[in-house]
Amino acid sequence: GWATMGANAIICNTTISACGKGAKWQRALIWLTYMELNALEIGIVTYSVAINACEKGAKGSRALFLLTAAGLAVLEADTISYNSTISACAKGAEWQEALVLLATMGQVVLKPTVVSCSAAITASGRGANWQMALLLLTTMSTTILEANAVSYNAAINACEKAVKWQQALVLLAAMNKTILESNNISYNAAISACAKGAKWQWAAELLIAMEQAMLESDTISHSAAISACANGGQWEQAFKLLSAMGKAALEPNTISYNAAINACEKCGKWRQALVLLAAMGRLLLKPNSISLNAAISSCEHDGVWQRALQLLATIDQHALEANDITYCAAISTCAKAIEWRKALVLLTDMSQVLLEPNYNCYCAAISACEKGAEWQQA
Repeated sequence: GWATMGANAIICNTTISACGKGAKWQRALIWLTYMELNALEIGIVTYSVAINACEKGAKGSRALFLLTAAGLAVLEADTISYNSTISACAKGAEWQEALVLLATMGQVVLKPTVVSCSAAITASGRGANWQMALLLLTTMSTTILEANAVSYNAAINACEKAVKWQQALVLLAAMNKTILESNNISYNAAISACAKGAKWQWAAELLIAMEQAMLESDTISHSAAISACANGGQWEQAFKLLSAMGKAALEPNTISYNAAINACEKCGKWRQALVLLAAMGRLLLKPNSISLNAAISSCEHDGVWQRALQLLATIDQHALEANDITYCAAISTCAKAIEWRKALVLLTDMSQVLLEPNYNCYCAAISACEKGAEWQQA
């Protein structure tokens, strides 16, 4: 404890703790090294605060090293130390290590807490192991531990990352049947899961359910629902949701507009895509490469190559760098319009901006030449 430590050790511990709160894990480790070099007493408190600093910095391997070092120093790590290390592994997507630590707690006569299990569920989700996340959640119900909102949210997030939208909805429903109150995080994760599964109807239903549950949907909620519409090829629904954000006094961000433009791109609605791109400028939202790539791709459906090239020319204006996706979209649009010369010029331009044409770029250029009966050029 603090009382058995010298003044210098206490100062160092306080400093390491402050470094942790400021996510300055490197400085925390420097102070720990200082203590070792100056033969200052290093107790479990020191290791705990240093591990916490690594957790804040998502440095799972560093936290594991410190936990091991504490054991080698014949110090008994406490539940807080283990929880922080598991959480650090979760943030660093080191899910196997997190599960090993959870199992190890029982071996050293430490009882895992809800925090321990929730962190392990989060780690499993980030490691794309949604089955393990659900198993851990189920295991909690068979013990004296009661899963809380954090536990359920972590499991729903795991399902979202694995595109298991059905399981995410089941968990949300189960959560609402308990005394636990689902929150924005719960619904946003479920909506995002539906988005990845192209289940736009469910995403829209969840937005309505949020209102009925007296939860205020936010920009994340609506952006995820718009993405669901995009993936489901429902550009009109995407427009409605984007408009609804303004009525709900929510400010759409670049992600919101990108999702709507992507919906237009999937349906070949280039005029609507350009309208959205212009609206971003009026709202002082800076388009990114995703915005422009989707807008250029939307031009392919009707072969409006002039528009595609105009958008490509605005890359510098927006202080963006074109990538292979950008050029491939423009080349494909030219191919659709049988503008094989333009397609070949774009293919040549790629090398001038230090971009290596990929397989899709070459296929699009060959397609342009084929449609233009210029097999020699192909």
